[in-house]
Amino acid sequence: MGALVCCTFCAEQAFQVNPFGKLPALSDGVTHVFESGACLLYLHDRFEAQLYDGRPDAIAARARASAWVLFANSTLGNGLYLQHMQEREAPGLLGGLEALLARQPFLEKDGFSVADVAVGGLLLYLPMMVPHLSLDPFPAVRAYCARLAKRKAYSSTLGARLAGAVDGSAPPAPPTRGGLPVR
Repeated sequence: MGALVCCTFCAEQAFQVNPFGKLPALSDGVTHVFESGACLLYLHDRFEAQLYDGRPDAIAARARASAWVLFANSTLGNGLYLQHMQEREAPGLLGGLEALLARQPFLEKDGFSVADVAVGGLLLYLPMMVPHLSLDPFPAVRAYCARLAKRKAYSSTLGARLAGAVDGSAPPAPPTRGGLPVR
């Protein structure tokens, strides 16, 4: 299988991977995947070799990863980011995460996983996207976000973008056409 390459897609490349021409999209030269959850699950499977041996624990690991990614992309995302659902859903969702994260540092007992990428990404965007939704009543969730923000991969990607958006130091966005970067 070809190596994964991180790059900025031009419009033609995006349409080769995603029929809607939108990002995120991922291609390793053989496999083309679009939608953030599908990309996360593909990366999980690709880099978790034990999943391919058919062991029951490997199948269970894939099921847990799927559950967290689907939860993040649907239930949690809707409950935190759709205004008409926030008041009803956010307290229970954050309360459930609070109870879990009060017992363990990451969503999976074994440590940092694709679950944390999916759920953590949504939580870490809250201060910029939904500033009125405070995590103050959820100290374990706040501590979890702080742990995620200290990770090197975070500070060099999402963290740099969010910090710049919050303090105004973000470089100007690259030119786009139809929501896609142009050269």
